[in-house]
Amino acid sequence: MSEITLLAEVTAFLRQPHGQFIAGHREAGHGAPFAVINPATGEAIAEITAADVGQADRAMESARQAFNQWREMPTLARGALLLKLADTLAEHREELALLESVSMGKPVNDALNIDVPGAAHILSWYAESVDKIYDEVAPARPGALATITRQPIGVVAAIVPWNFPLDLASWK
Repeated sequence: MSEITLLAEVTAFLRQPHGQFIAGHREAGHGAPFAVINPATGEAIAEITAADVGQADRAMESARQAFNQWREMPTLARGALLLKLADTLAEHREELALLESVSMGKPVNDALNIDVPGAAHILSWYAESVDKIYDEVAPARPGALATITRQPIGVVAAIVPWNFPLDLASWK
């Protein structure tokens, strides 16, 4: 696919109505609409409608349910899913690089060669580590025992900086 065709497809995608994606389903936002601006050009590239409180609550509940399912999943199955996601990012690196570029003003080449491969690498690292990270015995004074136990904290909301959104989402 040519770069011009790909850019046209990404632009057409951005011009579609976008709402909230909650529990595997797209629904219209109920809050005030606002423009997404390409900081490099000042051009409005999409319009998004904010979620209302009910939608935010449903999204958090859906995330909690997904977290509980994830926690019960065997570690090797988790790793396989993370590897599949990493492969999918790599497969769609050109589209993702264009989306990263127009949404934050970063040069496409940087997004293509740094951001997207970085996000795929992050997911691959976590996929490969799911069955290799164990609790540890920490250094302690004589006669004392200190252990490090990793406990997932559950669903969190994260407001991240604008400069590496795909990588930062992958870390979360």
